[in-house]
Amino acid sequence: MASQNKQSIFAREATGLTRQIGAWDAFLGNILAMGVAYFFVFAYFAALLFPGADLPVTVFVTLIPGVVVALLYYLFTVAMPRTGGDYIWTSRILHPSLGFMTNLVLTFTWLASLATAIAWGVSYGLVPSLAGVGLVDANAEASNLASMLSKTDNAFILSCVLIVLFILPVLLGVKAPFKVMWVLFAIALLGTLVTIAAFFSAPNATFAANFSNLSGMKYTTTISTAGLAPGFLVGATITGSIFTMTNFLGFFSSSYFTGEVKRVARSQVIAMFGSLFFLMVIALLIYSSLYYSVGPNFLNAITLLQGTGNAAYTLPAVPVVNFLVAFSNTNPYVIMLSGIALFATGLGGATLFAFVGVRNLFAWSFDRLMPTAMTKLDSKRGAPYVATIVILICSLVFEAVYYYTSFFSFYVFATLNLFIVFTMVSIAAILFPIRFKSQFAASPSIVTKKLGNVPFISILGVIGVVVNVYFGYATTSPAISPTPTAPLLHLLAFASVPLTIIAAFVIYGIAYFVRRSQGIALGLAFKEIPPE
Repeated sequence: MASQNKQSIFAREATGLTRQIGAWDAFLGNILAMGVAYFFVFAYFAALLFPGADLPVTVFVTLIPGVVVALLYYLFTVAMPRTGGDYIWTSRILHPSLGFMTNLVLTFTWLASLATAIAWGVSYGLVPSLAGVGLVDANAEASNLASMLSKTDNAFILSCVLIVLFILPVLLGVKAPFKVMWVLFAIALLGTLVTIAAFFSAPNATFAANFSNLSGMKYTTTISTAGLAPGFLVGATITGSIFTMTNFLGFFSSSYFTGEVKRVARSQVIAMFGSLFFLMVIALLIYSSLYYSVGPNFLNAITLLQGTGNAAYTLPAVPVVNFLVAFSNTNPYVIMLSGIALFATGLGGATLFAFVGVRNLFAWSFDRLMPTAMTKLDSKRGAPYVATIVILICSLVFEAVYYYTSFFSFYVFATLNLFIVFTMVSIAAILFPIRFKSQFAASPSIVTKKLGNVPFISILGVIGVVVNVYFGYATTSPAISPTPTAPLLHLLAFASVPLTIIAAFVIYGIAYFVRRSQGIALGLAFKEIPPE
């Protein structure tokens, strides 16, 4: 009877997912969600929107919130080691509708990130590097290829092909996508280290001379034309750290497939904290080498001229890091390796985002919030093939939105979504010992530790609310705004945040009444954590 009741509550008695993912694979997943070479683009955005921000210092500004969020996700993962991550925690502690809303917002963001990762790999990775080779090496073929890939239709077709190729491994079980991701990580890391070495090998005088001789612009004139005050600003550094923080967001991704992770308590320490500190080192090296060669005042100036459409900017590409490196080292192989680093980072991120999105859809369906067909597993490989096909189709739709509207030009909405998710998780942490007493009491001792009479996880939750509300505010308050070209789409981009939230409650309501009409009490599933 108990077995029948369990089966009627959940889609079936067991998920069918098995623990095949080790600590270093989980670490890899987090690294790819964060993105080794995304700093190449975020350095551009930070300098443009927050001139005066000291980029190396922003790494340390983000350390405290990064560690707080990592601790929260780690403790929850150990307390409730199930596939679905924050969906499981918030739906059981706060309310099923709030848990679904939190995770739907996250999954929407991951799909937006997947489309953006692929597109950035082409538009910010390959195109600027090809343009750089064409410029400094007088290579007409490279310039023509950059021009061809800059055309919307060509870039869209290539991106769709890449989406299919790098989501398909998710259909082959657990090991296949991680093998693909390890290869892409190795390529991305190699290209990133080559870029860092290229900058450190070229002092500022070398960069300035090459830029003035090869670009058609002048180094000192670029700085004076921009008219920005030299040096750094404390306010811009603190607020501008949002982009460094955005690049770090992803160290918690292993929580969403923790139901497939072996030795969770040990593995998630390596995965979450290891990935966070690894990428902090990479960020410091990228930012420091960039300042050493390019110079912070020039970086602020060149991004401002390009971002505001100033006629003084005559370069053939956006001044992202992998384009600027062409003036530090004119070797075409170095320049292309830099672009390939960003390209591989995007491909690896797409595979990871798809893998996580599939697990979230699986978790909703297992609780019967979605059609249970999405819990179907391939009999040979154990892959949730229906959920994977759904994610693949959604990814192609999101890619079309990226290329044929200006919606994703305002990618800040995706970052805001994540801080909403973190805030909900923080609130759940505060209430965990009160609202889900039985699970809290049954959790490992590291979860139930107290400072005085107050559970440590609840204290972290309070800190998390404050930190994440602040960073959510920072995403919407740039010091410099580029010329608005689509104010309606700008509005819609931010409107997607409340619209996604409203959609979550509508979907939950529909699921509730459909299941009730089928004689299934949907709420019963949320009184316990799902079986493994």
